[in-house]
Amino acid sequence: SGSYDETIKIWNTGTGECELTLTGHSGCINSLCLLGDGRIASGSDDKTIKLWNDTDSLTLIGHSSYISPLCYLEDGRLASGSGDKTIKIWNTGTGDCDLTLTGHSEMVTSLCYLGNDRLASGSADYTIKIWNTKSSCCKLTLTGHKIDIKYLSYLHEGILMSRDSNSSVLFWDFSTSGKGDNISIDLSAAADSQQLNRLLHFPPYCDGDIIEYLPLSSKSVGIAAGNKVFFATYLVPTS
Repeated sequence: SGSYDETIKIWNTGTGECELTLTGHSGCINSLCLLGDGRIASGSDDKTIKLWNDTDSLTLIGHSSYISPLCYLEDGRLASGSGDKTIKIWNTGTGDCDLTLTGHSEMVTSLCYLGNDRLASGSADYTIKIWNTKSSCCKLTLTGHKIDIKYLSYLHEGILMSRDSNSSVLFWDFSTSGKGDNISIDLSAAADSQQLNRLLHFPPYCDGDIIEYLPLSSKSVGIAAGNKVFFATYLVPTS
């Protein structure tokens, strides 16, 4: 866990005891990410990322503002988003920045790896961008939200979920051509909330445990979570 007290703590989930405290950041911890080799990456208000191996760390320096989201890529590299409106792709072995992705007009708030060298980024500029992590090319810009994007999650069969500050949830389909030409999931086929949960493999997020899914049509769904109801719609991304 990361905290405003500028530390990271490693907990024993069986006993609830703190086994290790990692110190070194000079700002609050905004994000944590587990790397493929077992190390932990941390992003901080101090504009740095640290890669931890027990109490030793490798510091990644390059952003000019606070670090917000971190995302581990399947090739072993690490993506970071920042208040400086950029995304950086890092070599986790050397600590060097391989790529800087520019295009958002406001801070980067969320990252999600889609596979096949594609990275999705959400921003306070209300858009989602799909990037090629090898070339730094922006392949698509997705519009539909009317306020800053807070959360991205890659579901199954090419479905990307996005949630904004107003708790509006949108689904984007990349399952065929990669540009969302077809809608592949018929939500009306689910007889109840449990069946819909299995159909979507939806993560238990959205500010509380999800109580019930409410199918509205073949392309939309209502989600009851806590004392809120979110309305989600499948959209077809366009370039």
